[in-house]
Amino acid sequence: MAANSFRNLLLKASTGVGFCFAIFMAFTEPARSATCADNPSSLSTSCTVTPERYVITVYEMGLCTSDPLSGTNFDGSSCSATLTSADGISVDIAGATATLSGGTDVRPASAAYEYAYVKMSNSFGLRGSYQLNNTTYYSTSSGGSTTSGSSTNFTSTLYDFDGGGTCTGSPSYSASESLSGGTMKARLADSSYTTSTSCGGSTRVVGSFKPTTTDTLTITESTKGLQVSFTTTGIALTVIPDSETGATVASFDGGPFQPQFEKF
Repeated sequence: MAANSFRNLLLKASTGVGFCFAIFMAFTEPARSATCADNPSSLSTSCTVTPERYVITVYEMGLCTSDPLSGTNFDGSSCSATLTSADGISVDIAGATATLSGGTDVRPASAAYEYAYVKMSNSFGLRGSYQLNNTTYYSTSSGGSTTSGSSTNFTSTLYDFDGGGTCTGSPSYSASESLSGGTMKARLADSSYTTSTSCGGSTRVVGSFKPTTTDTLTITESTKGLQVSFTTTGIALTVIPDSETGATVASFDGGPFQPQFEKF
């Protein structure tokens, strides 16, 4: 098949299942946080909701026959990219449909792939709101909250998997999580995808996922393209309550999202 006939056609919000992986970007609370209840009287801990805006910047996506994060740094020797962009492609995945604009579509080699990966910026564009005890809290430009006006865009940058946008005493640059659907790994890195060793210096995050099932995504000469879908519903914006009573919302931050590759 000619390379220019292979297309990543679409990114869209999805709740379906398939060859998918979850990249967890929860900043102050681990992505294991539960989805927020509907208008509770208080919150005992952080939880997640659907964002109004979730902008990611993707530099590369692809498939691998072995784990690209089995070592300290990303190893793409078993991987085939399906999309590349030197400058990065920014797209809001919170809406119903988002179209990839720019970048280079690449036909991966015909093979049975067990892993998927994504390389992206460690900064995320967010916006959202949440109703707590009959009061609606809206995000501010700093990621704080207000009860007046409307939700405002803010940017959250991930430097530490434990501390989020701030650095803990012992920053974590690697994350691994066993999920119901498989195993996720992620690394905070520089632009060469070398895993960070100094907090505050990261510019990228790279993640991989291996499903628990024995299913693989097999690319053959008859495969015409891939569709990449994202799920943000109920999971992609973290609501952080005040530490005293949990009766008000103190701030907002990033949460997890789940990409899915499907061939056609």
